[in-house]
Amino acid sequence: HYVRIVNNFTDETIEYHCISRDDDLGQRILQPKEEGEFSFKINFGGTTRFYCYFWYQNFNASFDVFDADVDEDLDCGGDRGI
Repeated sequence: HYVRIVNNFTDETIEYHCISRDDDLGQRILQPKEEGEFSFKINFGGTTRFYCYFWYQNFNASFDVFDADVDEDLDCGGDRGI
């Protein structure tokens, strides 16, 4: 599995920090129009979940960027109920 993070700002850098229960990928910086990517395999129990914190200037947010419980169901034709 791959996660790609894209900074679509034209003049702002974005800092981000992605973490799972098993891995801490560290804090990174994306320059304007730059992309970052990481890859991983789902753990044996099928519970892999990555979330990332993002910030620039005075704005910050966090998101689940991958959740095996949800994303694997969709890959197999499941429905999130959205």
